[in-house]
Amino acid sequence: MLSIGPVSVFIALLLFNAVRWLLLRSKKGFVHQHKARLIMEIAELRRQAEAFNTPSTYVKCAKFQRLANAKEKELAALQEHKDAQLQDRANTVISLLKVSTSAVHRLSHLH
Repeated sequence: MLSIGPVSVFIALLLFNAVRWLLLRSKKGFVHQHKARLIMEIAELRRQAEAFNTPSTYVKCAKFQRLANAKEKELAALQEHKDAQLQDRANTVISLLKVSTSAVHRLSHLH
């Protein structure tokens, strides 16, 4: 019979968590790059809108302002999504702590 020792389980969990951490890290890097790119695009659109802010080129100015406003909404939605993910993660940790303390409490009363 083949038995899995505690060291094997530890190594498997360590590898699993390392892969998970790398995946989360790459996702965070992508989100950070996307946010930075949006901020740069918004600044550039605002500069272009300011350059066309004359009576004869008002239509171009308004177009760049609308594009900048749309990018700002996209940036805000990205931030809200990140905040919601952090809240979900915190709720999960709290739930796990409640379950583990409840289990420890019940086990201590069995003996």
